[in-house]
Amino acid sequence: MSTPSTTDTDTGGRPAPSTTSYFSRGVEVAAGRPWLALAPLVAGLLSLDQLERAARADVTMQINFGLPTPVAGVWTFLNAPTESGVSVFGYSSTAVANRPELLLTGVGVAGGSLLLVGLLTAVYLGSIDDALAGQSSDPLDNLRRYAPVTLVFAALQFCFLLVLLVLGGGVLAARTGAAAALFVPVFIAALVGYYLLAPGVYVGVAADLDVVPAFRRGARVALTADYVVFALAYAALVAVCSVPLSSFAFTAGLPTILATALVAAPVGLALNAATMAFVRYRVGEASDTTRPPRDDDTPDAGQYEEKGDGIDGIVMGMGPAEDEDGDEADNRRDQ
Repeated sequence: MSTPSTTDTDTGGRPAPSTTSYFSRGVEVAAGRPWLALAPLVAGLLSLDQLERAARADVTMQINFGLPTPVAGVWTFLNAPTESGVSVFGYSSTAVANRPELLLTGVGVAGGSLLLVGLLTAVYLGSIDDALAGQSSDPLDNLRRYAPVTLVFAALQFCFLLVLLVLGGGVLAARTGAAAALFVPVFIAALVGYYLLAPGVYVGVAADLDVVPAFRRGARVALTADYVVFALAYAALVAVCSVPLSSFAFTAGLPTILATALVAAPVGLALNAATMAFVRYRVGEASDTTRPPRDDDTPDAGQYEEKGDGIDGIVMGMGPAEDEDGDEADNRRDQ
């Protein structure tokens, strides 16, 4: 699959890279720095409730589609089924409707898990960005630079899940058609919100931006035709991989679930690296030089206009004209 035949005026009139080139670069990162797969492995194992439900599931095979996400672990490819309702924070909406006190326990456990994943994501995506730039990684520096963006995203995920769980429990408790009808638009809104916000995490790392500019610019990236094509290709690859992974995962309970998590981790790493390669091209911040320090007198990384040959022949520039114009408008507002 390839992107539409478009040309970016800011890259000297040269055509944009194909979608397959991003995924090829993702595979190269996974092969060159395989230890980075520890991050999606750990992130998947932190979801203890999903491990328990998956181990008890009576499932033969699944086909799952996934949107680009900051950490693509085993639960990108598998879905731990529930007996009824929506399962969030380790409890189904049915259980919460019958025992509301379970919500407090689930919120506490899930909050701690998302906090750890948020911190891990900062180191993980920063290391992927370093790999794409051909640089060595400094985990502490990546944590310092990118933790604000990744933690805000984790907090937003927490809020989305909490709303879905509370609303799902309310729907089951009310047992009315009006309550059920309310759940559908909220669920769709959560998916749309995730689609728009996830690129902001990558933008925050690739362009070294603060929280608000990162998510604002990430939303603009998400609304481009190229990103839609990339996201569809991403979802298709997840679906293709989910068939053999799920066929093996549910054969012998917890042991095969854990083995599947080991296999899925490098695949998730390749997908995350492909997404970072795409975003780096869009924001024009891929270069072979070390990132500048975040001093008060240093220009915003999103304002750089340097262009040059990037990874594997991908020419890096500011991206399409609409992105650059939007950034100039952001800068005027900040001033």
